[in-house]
Amino acid sequence: MAGRTKDPSRPTAAERLRLMGPDDWHTDLDALAGGLLERHRNPFHTISPEQFDATVARLHDRIPDLSGTAILVGFDEVAAMIGDGHTRVETDDHYRRFPLELFWYGDQLRVVKALTDDPRVLGAQLVAIGGIAVEEIDRRVQSLIPQGENAWHERARSADRLTRADVLVALDCLRDTAAGEFSFVGQDDASFTADVASLPPGTAPSWPAPSPDAPLRMRSPDEPLAYIALPSSDATYASFRRYDGLEQAAGLLIAHLQDTAPTRLILDLRDNGGGDYTLARHNLIYPIWRLPTINRPGGLYVLIGRNTYSAAMVTATDFRRETEAILVGEPTGARPVGYQELGTFDLPRSGLRAHCATRRYRFSDTDTAAVFPDQRIDPDWNTDRAGHDTAIEWCLAHPNSNHSTNRTK
Repeated sequence: MAGRTKDPSRPTAAERLRLMGPDDWHTDLDALAGGLLERHRNPFHTISPEQFDATVARLHDRIPDLSGTAILVGFDEVAAMIGDGHTRVETDDHYRRFPLELFWYGDQLRVVKALTDDPRVLGAQLVAIGGIAVEEIDRRVQSLIPQGENAWHERARSADRLTRADVLVALDCLRDTAAGEFSFVGQDDASFTADVASLPPGTAPSWPAPSPDAPLRMRSPDEPLAYIALPSSDATYASFRRYDGLEQAAGLLIAHLQDTAPTRLILDLRDNGGGDYTLARHNLIYPIWRLPTINRPGGLYVLIGRNTYSAAMVTATDFRRETEAILVGEPTGARPVGYQELGTFDLPRSGLRAHCATRRYRFSDTDTAAVFPDQRIDPDWNTDRAGHDTAIEWCLAHPNSNHSTNRTK
């Protein structure tokens, strides 16, 4: 079948935004606010109606003086006020971003991936952007982060927001979206600055492919579910990143476990941001439940962390409930009792898509801040820097660990 020919008279999404005038933005802001209040399961579970109305009114007042992307940042703030991570506006593709991936190790913000001309940037501690301390920038971006999730979700979102050039300009941290001055403390403890150019909107960084001897977690980043046998430990490690394509990938993993009969499986959910959790139930959890060599105390480990979100958080609770899995890592970035299930609507003038949570789920008997691991192992820069994965190493060193738990901190 022949593909459709693009209508040259029809503006692209970016062109539509450039053509927007104040009246268009006012119309879309009203549509956003009204749509969230109409469709969300409980829009005032974190804030009051008065707080929400005041934020919308302030943005209406500022629209004539703001650029289009600054208004988008304002839309992000309106959606974030609702308080859950599923309520948002699809704005990221309209922002320039810096080719850095950041991660909070305690109160230190480290560069864990970088595409710059300065080799010192990778692994350095980021201390300021545009001369403003990262602690102050982190304080400013909190208005764009849902405050009804938990501290681990906040850390993950903060690290991401600090790479968005348009966000930093809107928050008066930078003057120009094209480039910024970043200040670092290098791995040799020497301070330095680097000018980092941002990527155009909608452009994802082309990170180098991981080397064959990279840490297990970093391998196969584009695969929904990839596994590797660890013969010396009689174990299999599997990185479960996405739910699309899971049926086929999970079938290969289950066949491997049946054919080779390892005594331990380490299933890594630390980089899984969600999808359809029912796919994991049918294709992973129940088949693993039927494997007696794996589904036993000390035979099954599930790794979780701040980026274990939405459906992945549900999958972690399913493994805990249905199998003998031991959960290892840091708490999840989502609450087991909270608002999920995306409802979507489009804003009339810009065509921007907005999402909101339409249901409240209870995947735990208690309303805890997160799914807490049985064995708490927080990320540590020094061990990560040395190429060690302490969560995996703990699993391999403790094949017969007891289910001693502390799950409701």
